Amino acid sequence: AAVHKLQLLPLYSYLQRYLDPKQRQVTKLLAIFVQGCHDLVPPDELRPLARHLADRFVSDRNAPEAMALGINAITNIVNRCPALLDEPDMLGFARDLAAYSKHRNKSVVIAARSWINAVRHQFPILLRKKDRGKFADKTATPIKFGQIDADTEIAGVDLLEAYEAGTLPQDLAAAFNGEKKN
Repeated sequence: AAVHKLQLLPLYSYLQRYLDPKQRQVTKLLAIFVQGCHDLVPPDELRPLARHLADRFVSDRNAPEAMALGINAITNIVNRCPALLDEPDMLGFARDLAAYSKHRNKSVVIAARSWINAVRHQFPILLRKKDRGKFADKTATPIKFGQIDADTEIAGVDLLEAYEAGTLPQDLAAAFNGEKKN
């Protein structure tokens, strides 16, 4: 299956009307919504939707399954569009969702821990010190909107250069030539 990065900005506000825990087939709608998010979607478009998901799904008056579903959806959106974490009001938002790691329901706790891990990986300064972890990179910031993180080097190019120069160890040279080890 191909993954495209289409820019359908009216889709997000259209789907917002139907994102409610009591909606039929809400999991399919959330899957469509999350798959439509990518790093080229402006974070300004996604911020109201993330707030809408938190308001509608993540509250104590909802069922624990709906709470876990909402937290997991927001986590997947942040994983697909990390620039959302760099928005102005995300500090309180990130800490509010991380606070559900002490909830009484196990599925909500697991979803909150996955949220903490996603934020810890992308932008750990948003979390409280106890949630950041011991080895978190405090200088990590999410990729800015529209920024491309391109590789400057191909992995394994040094092995290819050593093979062409003839300085590759015998066991690796045999693997390059397709010979089996005896």
